[in-house]
Amino acid sequence: MTLSIIVATDEAGAIGLRGGLPWDHPEDRAHFERETRGHAVIMGRRTWEEVGQPLEGRANVVVSSRFTPPAGVLVAPTLAEAVARARELDPSPFVIGGARLFREATAIADQVWLTEIPGRHEADAFFVLDEGVSTREALEARGFEVVEDRLGEGGVRFVRLVRGRG
Repeated sequence: MTLSIIVATDEAGAIGLRGGLPWDHPEDRAHFERETRGHAVIMGRRTWEEVGQPLEGRANVVVSSRFTPPAGVLVAPTLAEAVARARELDPSPFVIGGARLFREATAIADQVWLTEIPGRHEADAFFVLDEGVSTREALEARGFEVVEDRLGEGGVRFVRLVRGRG
């Protein structure tokens, strides 16, 4: 059983702007689709509101204590309960946002699928673990090791980090 985080950040840790992404990278969207399709995805209520509907081809679990889900969407009041609900359907769920869930899930995740977006973008949501350090460096400081690192189009980098087993 694996719990994964999938997140795209720029050099400042930006992850969102006005309910969407601060950038448009089709290769990143395709990567997200490819890696999460067929899996359960766990998201916070605000991420759900930004998406606006269940993600097709995935079991959707929303973390909220005050959310009435539409048919087919599960809800749990805490991340731990959301992971348990998701694992009833999929042994390898993904946490897909937002910032608070990313930070909380970092302590329990087995791997992180990190898309590094070059530059700094206007944003109002950030995933910053340690001020002044990149997301990758902060994850490595928490025991994650890079097992895949691929350069995509336009300087976008796709990195998979796995929690060290030592």
